[in-house]
Amino acid sequence: MSLYFSDNSFGGTIPQELGNLFRIEHLLMPFNLLSGGIPASLFNCSKLLELDLYSNHLGQGLPSELGSPRKLFNLELGKNNLRGKIPVSLGNLTSLRVLTFSENNLEGEIPDAIARLTQMVVFYLDKNNFSGVFPPAIYNLSSLQSLGMFGSGFSGNLRPDFGNLLPNLRVLSLGNKSLTGPIPSTLSNISTLRDMGIELNSLTGSIPPSFSKLRYLRQLYLSGNYLGSFSAGDLEFLVALTNCTQLQIIYVGFNRLGGDLPASIANLSMNLNQLDIESNFISGSIPHDIGNLIGLQAFWLSENLLKGPIPASFGKLAGLVQLSVYSNRMSGEIPDSLGNITRLELLSLSNNSFEGILPPSLGIIPDISGLVGIKEVNFSNNNLSGSIPGYLANFSLLEYLNLSFNNFEGNVPVEGKFKTATIVSVLGNKNLCGGILELRLKPCFTQPPGNSRKKLVIGINSMAPRWKWKGAEAKALAEPISKSVSELQLSLAKTESSGSLSSCNVLLAVEPEQAELLDRCCFGKLVLSAEKVKKWIQLSFEEAFYLLYILKCIKLSLRGRCLENEVDTWMYMRSKRPNFPAFFKTYSHLRSKNWVLRSGLQYGVEFVAYRHHPSLVHSEYSVLVQSGDSDRLRVWSDVHCAVRLSGSVAKTLLTLHVSGNSNREDLNLPTCLENYRVEEQTISRWSPELSREDETTSPTPKVTNVSNLKTP
Repeated sequence: MSLYFSDNSFGGTIPQELGNLFRIEHLLMPFNLLSGGIPASLFNCSKLLELDLYSNHLGQGLPSELGSPRKLFNLELGKNNLRGKIPVSLGNLTSLRVLTFSENNLEGEIPDAIARLTQMVVFYLDKNNFSGVFPPAIYNLSSLQSLGMFGSGFSGNLRPDFGNLLPNLRVLSLGNKSLTGPIPSTLSNISTLRDMGIELNSLTGSIPPSFSKLRYLRQLYLSGNYLGSFSAGDLEFLVALTNCTQLQIIYVGFNRLGGDLPASIANLSMNLNQLDIESNFISGSIPHDIGNLIGLQAFWLSENLLKGPIPASFGKLAGLVQLSVYSNRMSGEIPDSLGNITRLELLSLSNNSFEGILPPSLGIIPDISGLVGIKEVNFSNNNLSGSIPGYLANFSLLEYLNLSFNNFEGNVPVEGKFKTATIVSVLGNKNLCGGILELRLKPCFTQPPGNSRKKLVIGINSMAPRWKWKGAEAKALAEPISKSVSELQLSLAKTESSGSLSSCNVLLAVEPEQAELLDRCCFGKLVLSAEKVKKWIQLSFEEAFYLLYILKCIKLSLRGRCLENEVDTWMYMRSKRPNFPAFFKTYSHLRSKNWVLRSGLQYGVEFVAYRHHPSLVHSEYSVLVQSGDSDRLRVWSDVHCAVRLSGSVAKTLLTLHVSGNSNREDLNLPTCLENYRVEEQTISRWSPELSREDETTSPTPKVTNVSNLKTP
């Protein structure tokens, strides 16, 4: 006897009287609107073989009578609102082959009694609130072919012999939990494995190259862990995966993978349609033959250390929908061939060093006008130049176009998508004009160049910079800021304040009184927010690492995951800014002398130094950092420009030469800061009474070292 009520929008509760149908074998009521609890009487039906209540609104707990119908082989209770614990009586259903509890609110630990369900083939526990370590009883279910535990709440390590104990798996989903330890290398012994997902955990160690033995593998999800060691050898598994000819998806982003990107990735499966290696520490360049992956639809390489150009062979990837390489160190011109990718919807090349012009007349990407389906284009923070091509206005589905902080020039279009300021951003292109009023650009007109040139005489100050102050106000300003810093340190440490890392700064959530302390100590700037309970402070990398490493009063997280130690943070900041070690050494050197520092980008330098709070006094020094083989200030014209810019705003130029650590491997640890030396020099502007219009030469600078820079 069978009852089939699938997908009928039935509501109400399940009648208790169904339990009187003693001869019923199949009771299938999935995809309805049933509510209430599961009647215990249903499990009095001793001949019941199948019970399918998937996707309803059933609540309450699982009845203890669940284990009564011993012939039951299919029990599907997923996607309901069931709560409570799994009854121990479940272990009596020794004929079970399919058991699904996914997408409920079940809790507690999995009873050891399930070890008796040795005929089970499908077991889904996804998206529940279970606790405890990975259930040991599961290792006894050697017949399992599909094991789904995504977001189920279990923690702990996976057994090293995992693959030997569950040798028949085809689908393994253990993502979004709290698993730790290494990936068992024995997983490569599961020759039947097709889909493997252990993403969003806290796994460490390497990705086993032995995965090359998984010839039927189609999907591999390992992103969002702590896999890798920031070094060469981390990507050996990618080379090995070229043997997996059925691979369709590889997700290994948001890990610690380092080393050069192997050229052999161009030999991965031609069935590959998604490849995600973003947010790692991968160096090298994109292989020239990447166009061999003709099935690729999404390629994410952003937030790595990649160099070199975009290979022209990308134009062969006609089915590519998303290409993201933002926040790398790539360079060169954008190849013409990108215009061949007519299905492209997202193109993100920001935060690199791409150069060249975009107008179709010069053929940089002449066919990109055919990409009318593109939705998001981000060229920001590069060195692109020339005029903005008019065809960008014709992208009918465009939702976001960012051309900010390049060297574009000329008139900004006012047609098409350029009519909407919320879609288009052109900030930081000083030679752009026109456009709609909301863009607040200067009007387009031709201005004849001026023909008067003023000469500037530079003087070198051999004395240490010192603060100049007068009277009672000076005495008040001279109060040591260290007292406030100590108060801030205690307050932040007590509340275990945590900041969130992005590609260029840190957002720190604090209490209102802590925000006032941070302002008093000159850390960060307040971000306007409607939130009243918390305040948000934007910190530079130097400020955040100072609070983390020197004062040890905050924690940092990356995309919601707390970074385990200072080394992780150091490596991340170094990956985003290769000169970070020298900059931080400079920052901590000056802060140790109770100087107050702010960003100096608007003055063409790294920092500006204040004798006290910026709102009370003007900065007296513009600070320029020189390290390693830096070419800054090597020639007179550089000195002339730097001092002239500083002098125009009444500042003395302070240069700090950072040296003493050339070993690249040493830079992987923040302890390398101990080996740095900082040498201080000041260069001041001298304006003689003689007319500078008549000066024909400028004296050659003689820089005097300053070994003991005064504290304010």
